[in-house]
Order: sequence, then C-alpha cells, then structure tokens
Amino acid sequence: DSEELDPLLRLRLAEKAVRSAALAVRAAPSDYEPWLWLARTQASLGLWEQGERCLERAKELAPTGQRLELFEPEKGPAG
Repeated sequence: DSEELDPLLRLRLAEKAVRSAALAVRAAPSDYEPWLWLARTQASLGLWEQGERCLERAKELAPTGQRLELFEPEKGPAG
C-alpha cells in the first residue's frame, strides 16, 4: 500500500515515474498513452498545470470518442 511508504521514497518514485513517462513521450510523441501517463505522474507531484497540458495533448492524439481523465475512476466492489 502506497500509504505505508516513506514519504521521501514515495517522492523519489513519483519523480522517477515522471522521468520515465517523459522518455516514453519522446520515444512516441504521436501516441496518446505516454502523454496520459506523463499527465498523471505530473499530477501526482502536484504539477497541475503541466499535467493539464499533457492531458490536453493526449486528448488531441487519442482516437475519436476515447474518454481520457487525469485520474482513473475508482472501481467499486466486485460483484
């Protein structure tokens, strides 16, 4: 559970996730998924403006009708 992680470790992991997502965007700049993950990882660090810009780019690149959100909706209980 991420709530049990040391706050400094959690920050370092989030920063590494942003760097990894940025590399993925550079490798596939016309693919919406890396842009979406970059947006989400930036938001996890509180980089809201950057996250929103990346989300908008992901929406521009996504297939028509594809709904993209900064955060995934929570899943309810199975059953």
